[in-house]
Amino acid sequence: MHPLHHQSLSLDHAAFVKTLATHENLLIIQDLDGVCMGLVNDPLTRTISPDYLTATQAFHPHFYVLTNGEHTGKRGVNRIVEQCLAEQCLAEQCLAQQN
Repeated sequence: MHPLHHQSLSLDHAAFVKTLATHENLLIIQDLDGVCMGLVNDPLTRTISPDYLTATQAFHPHFYVLTNGEHTGKRGVNRIVEQCLAEQCLAEQCLAQQN
């Protein structure tokens, strides 16, 4: 049995990193709200860090975001990601113009 089957919650980051480094195929289920995005009163104001999106690319093709919520529309996670990427692109353009 896989070592992660024996625990559902852990703050032992060193053990988690070791498990990630020594096992090829893991399924990690993570709630976006409150973990990847801060909890807010108005869901339409949710944001996600560009660093989180960049980090997920390092795990390709072993990382996927699965949600049971909305993807499209004004409350969807797609809008949040698109907004994040647009803001990051705008920031990069501003920095390039300053140099």
